[in-house]
Amino acid sequence: MNRWRFEVLLPRRFNDGREVPRRLLGEALREITAQFDAASFETQTIEGHWRYKGTVYQDYLARIFVDVPDIPSNRRWMKEFKVRWKARLEQVEIWSRVNGPNRSLDMSAFLVLRPKAASLGGAWPG
Repeated sequence: MNRWRFEVLLPRRFNDGREVPRRLLGEALREITAQFDAASFETQTIEGHWRYKGTVYQDYLARIFVDVPDIPSNRRWMKEFKVRWKARLEQVEIWSRVNGPNRSLDMSAFLVLRPKAASLGGAWPG
């Protein structure tokens, strides 16, 4: 069975500049670990810049990733995770990516396509 790597970048700051409590990032990591029995968390800060409706945002991010079998229930769970945490962290968007055999996808594209039909390059969600 193919395995896919789900990656999500979670902000260390809310869009208004307040710091995201470290315990929230820990909760996100524990939630993924509880679902898949494993997850990895990079403690280094990733700096990102992006434009939304004419405003340029600067993000400081943490990356969580997990390798899981490519089955519909795992894709559904990760989509729901992204939606939950986007709201919980008060974000306009949360960047996520799926890496699989010979391809890399924006998670939103991956979740609506059947795996064999998926042939898009990775992209920022929009």
